[in-house]
Amino acid sequence: MEFRLNETAPDKFEIVRFVPDLVGTFADRATAQKILGFLEADAVNAAQAAERKAARDAGPVSPPPFVSPEAMAQAAEAIRPQTAAKSDVAHFSWSDGDLSEAYERLSKGEKITAVADSFGKSWTVLRGKWAAHKKKLDAAKSPLEKLTDAVSELQEQTPCSLCGQHFTPTVASMDHCARCRTDA
Repeated sequence: MEFRLNETAPDKFEIVRFVPDLVGTFADRATAQKILGFLEADAVNAAQAAERKAARDAGPVSPPPFVSPEAMAQAAEAIRPQTAAKSDVAHFSWSDGDLSEAYERLSKGEKITAVADSFGKSWTVLRGKWAAHKKKLDAAKSPLEKLTDAVSELQEQTPCSLCGQHFTPTVASMDHCARCRTDA
């Protein structure tokens, strides 16, 4: 156990007791010395920071310098964020006509980046707008339309030659579903 006398402020002192605390157990001396070096450097940095803070807090407080209103206005103008250029704003904004044409092209299977590039617009904005548009279209479908879509997708699949289960054929298995395939 160790004691230390610290001066916290002028005419104020405190006594601090340090109690040993096991930090870690190491298999080799080199690793233990490396960790000890890190811990000691950290302790020194913390002590220096505490001393700087104490010196800063104990120092006399001086009033801030006078700054004229004109100088304040100039400084505010200098740090004001610059507004986006008109071409940057146009890059992200989509008109209704452009969107409807883009939606039509996307529904035919074109890639989002190709469609956006052809309009000279941001593909990330188009991706969000397309996702919202698809969600709105799916929500507007009646249960009968949803059932019709499911049946048409099922009819596009091939029935397994052994069990009759509909599946999507692959190069590895053209006529058997995954359950009936024997070479797997």
